[in-house]
Amino acid sequence: MGTPAGFWILAVAEGIMTAGYSMSFPFLAVYLSGYRHLSMSLVGLFLASSLFITSFAQLVGGEFSDVVGRKKVMVASLFLRGLVIAVIAWIIKVEGSLFILMAVHPVGLFIGSFFNPAARSWVADSVDPSKRMKAYGFLRIGTNAGWAVGPAIGGLMAVSSYPRMFGITALVYMVCTVILAVFIKDSPVFE
Repeated sequence: MGTPAGFWILAVAEGIMTAGYSMSFPFLAVYLSGYRHLSMSLVGLFLASSLFITSFAQLVGGEFSDVVGRKKVMVASLFLRGLVIAVIAWIIKVEGSLFILMAVHPVGLFIGSFFNPAARSWVADSVDPSKRMKAYGFLRIGTNAGWAVGPAIGGLMAVSSYPRMFGITALVYMVCTVILAVFIKDSPVFE
């Protein structure tokens, strides 16, 4: 069994996705308070409640990936999350309703949170047990590298264009969706 080539593709894709995500979403609070003039208390409450949703979604996503299959859940989650991020970019671009933005963001987090449990389960199914600990370590390295690079890029982009920042994040998610759809083989479906 060993470590399949798909694992390395997954690790790189996770690093790229994290860089894309961390390029824009840490700046959502700055956008909401600085440009849309929401109080930081309200922004904090909104972001905290949005993140609470992710904990529930990961539980659901893990169960769902057991039934539907890991690859299908990973690809669908990334694709739908990319669409939601594109909607967020559009709302920011047209200075659309804050209510819609605040409704769409948690939906994107919910859908996007299906990815991690499916990906971790795919690794457990696909990587030799003796190599799993290192495999999970490499996934973490990719994620940490993304968090190291993304906010620096986002900080430079936030000066000029929030919509472009979120648009690039949506594009990153779509590119990673295609990469995983093409290069990852599905693991077995358990019943």
